Amino acid sequence: MKTALITGVNGDIGKQIFKDLKNDNWRLLGIDKQEETNLDLDCYIQIDLDKFVNENKYRSDKINSIENFLDGNLNALINNAALQIIKPFKDITCDDRSKIFNINFFSPLLLCQLLHDNLKQNNGSIINIGSIHNRLTKNNFSIYAATKSALNSLTRSLAVELAPSISVNIINPGAVETKMLKSGFKKNKDYSLAKLKQPIGKFGNPKDISSLVLYLINNKSSYVTGCEFNIDGAVSSSLSVI
Repeated sequence: MKTALITGVNGDIGKQIFKDLKNDNWRLLGIDKQEETNLDLDCYIQIDLDKFVNENKYRSDKINSIENFLDGNLNALINNAALQIIKPFKDITCDDRSKIFNINFFSPLLLCQLLHDNLKQNNGSIINIGSIHNRLTKNNFSIYAATKSALNSLTRSLAVELAPSISVNIINPGAVETKMLKSGFKKNKDYSLAKLKQPIGKFGNPKDISSLVLYLINNKSSYVTGCEFNIDGAVSSSLSVI
């Protein structure tokens, strides 16, 4: 049975990835910051990824728990966890910078390093969940967009460095109907209008993301590595502003 590790498993996209992999008979390790999950995972480990990056003892304890469960078996690492900070550029604090980069960029980097040998011996796959904001963005998203640009760059570099043993790809969702998307529109009354401005007239669904994850990690794509998949309903091909 193949094994996958999913970060941010309690989020809307993380839950859908879990469901699809579970239906495909994967053995699943989920990570999130909450103490508990209602998902039927084979193993769940509560990890604050900000602390995971910053604190050596905390990181050592958590990676030991991960490795004890994996026991040398890891076929896919799915870096899905993310923090979104939306505020004017001039109001971004030192704490904001540290926390968002730790969660969105440095924790995927660290997990790739720490689990490299395990993935290599299983000819595994790394999937990073990025964002359309890596190259198309809007007001007040500067720090979030910067982290996603960094994750895209890391993906390309690792695809070259870790080949041929490990494939590395990134999925950049556009507007997918999740709690994170809705929180981004909290002060914007044009939520419905933004949906209509999508070239296909709707927002995406977490299933759109998880279906591609499943394809990429099932060895049906042995020549596909270093790729950036924009799942955005053609927004990145349009001159319209949402």
